[in-house]
Amino acid sequence: MESHDKTAAQPDGMPAGGECRADGVGLVSHTRRRLMVGGAGGLLALVAQALPGHAAWGATPADAARPGTASLDPLRRPAPRRSHPERALLTCVARAGKRVIAAGEAGIVVLSDDHGRTWRQARVPVSVTLTSLSFAAPDTGWAAGNGGVVLRTDDGGETWSLQLDGRRAAQLALEEARAGTDGAALADSLPKAARQRVATAHQWIADGPDKPLLDVHFFNVNDGIAVGAYGMALATRDGGRHWHSIAGRIENPGGRHLYRILATGDALYLAGEQGLILRSGSDVHQARFSALPSPYAGTFFDAISMGQHGIVMLGLRGHGFATQDGGATWHPLAVKGVVTLTTGLWLASDGSPAGQLVIADEAGQLRHSSDGGMSFQVLANPEPFPLSDLVASADGALIVAGARGVRRVVLTGAASVGAARVDRSRLVAGSHAGTHSAFQESHS
Repeated sequence: MESHDKTAAQPDGMPAGGECRADGVGLVSHTRRRLMVGGAGGLLALVAQALPGHAAWGATPADAARPGTASLDPLRRPAPRRSHPERALLTCVARAGKRVIAAGEAGIVVLSDDHGRTWRQARVPVSVTLTSLSFAAPDTGWAAGNGGVVLRTDDGGETWSLQLDGRRAAQLALEEARAGTDGAALADSLPKAARQRVATAHQWIADGPDKPLLDVHFFNVNDGIAVGAYGMALATRDGGRHWHSIAGRIENPGGRHLYRILATGDALYLAGEQGLILRSGSDVHQARFSALPSPYAGTFFDAISMGQHGIVMLGLRGHGFATQDGGATWHPLAVKGVVTLTTGLWLASDGSPAGQLVIADEAGQLRHSSDGGMSFQVLANPEPFPLSDLVASADGALIVAGARGVRRVVLTGAASVGAARVDRSRLVAGSHAGTHSAFQESHS
């Protein structure tokens, strides 16, 4: 994508535009892992979702002083209270100790302390769609989403505070871009890339906070990274109190959207638009992300770690690929069909390289593989709906999130995955045995 024109033709043959209303109706046909949209047009459609007053994101201080303006700005308006918040469009789900937390439209965050059987709503200071969750400790976690927001909780998700929004993110992008010019004016003598970064940051400031963050990952309670639309990327060293832009250290000259962060033992990966796969060293503060040869020209929405070197990429139209050598070579997953693959989970037995790969798609179908994606078995689903994320609960059930909220799914014909440990809030390792031949929704 060489242009930031928001009405430009979309990758992978998708038309511009797309609709995703706040009530979950009218989802665009392509689904990404947490944000049920595909391509820049659909992405921006959800940014400008039908939440009252999204135009107020660009409000000036003078505008904010007018009566009622603050109540229209979703960055200043608390998430609405719902009688059944667990039925909202929920885009992401994570573990915080034994607690399960899901988040999605209108800033709605729900919590469960009984492995997904019952849910209650948290208090959130914004009403933008949240796209990602990351917990570094049972009490300490972060959420990211539309409007360039990053939220933090220190009580296990009960309450949240705003740490960053798109206005500040745009200013940080400009500060990084200007630092790359060594204080020189925007003269023709400067490299084209440096001039472009400065011009782009100025445009982001003029646009207002309309660009979403699509993923956030914390390595510990201090060090974290967040990425999003148009190549936006930021890092923090102090738990999110201060952020700085790192977009200039990412090989992404076209400003393609960055959908997914994956941390392995010795490397960091970013997955994005138009087949973009980037890799760096494991230290985010020293990292310089370089593009890897990609097995696919379409968008990747999720990346999953399978042990020390194994990685799976999931993308549009049923395209999934696996590598066992850190991205040097790839082989396609044995997935039949052309439905977009949205999310996945690796269930690895303690002390054993063997494990189970579970993947989901935008039609609500779940598949499992015990051979690293060389073959898959479809798990019967009595009530499918578009899925955007899943996580294993502490009692061995799967918790799935998507267009109809969050559900608890009990795997049949399989032993529990046991007391699981959480890696980057989604990748769960624990005791696991047996074959998942089917699953049933649990209302117990």
